[in-house]
Amino acid sequence: MCFECGLLAEHDHHVVPRSAGGTKTIPLCVGCHGKVHGHRFAMPSFIKKRLSDARRNGIVLGRPRLNINTDTIEALNSRGLSTRKIASEVGLSKSLIHRYLAGQR
Repeated sequence: MCFECGLLAEHDHHVVPRSAGGTKTIPLCVGCHGKVHGHRFAMPSFIKKRLSDARRNGIVLGRPRLNINTDTIEALNSRGLSTRKIASEVGLSKSLIHRYLAGQR
């Protein structure tokens, strides 16, 4: 079992690199081991099958889409309100408002 996500572990990852004298390992799946080393590995076929089965059965995956009222954000911004005040007014995070406004310019 993968130490991080619980899937089938296919790799033993050295917590302390062998070059630094490390001997202890933790079990990781291909995806998590790739994340540790900054690589993208192909998703294993059994995970792809699980995801496609879930979608076919009507299970919605991922984060829910945000319903952003862009007219309100732009109107508040044109009145000179700060991103913090706009965020509290529309109920979204300050960073999301900042990213939206930065993309508009």
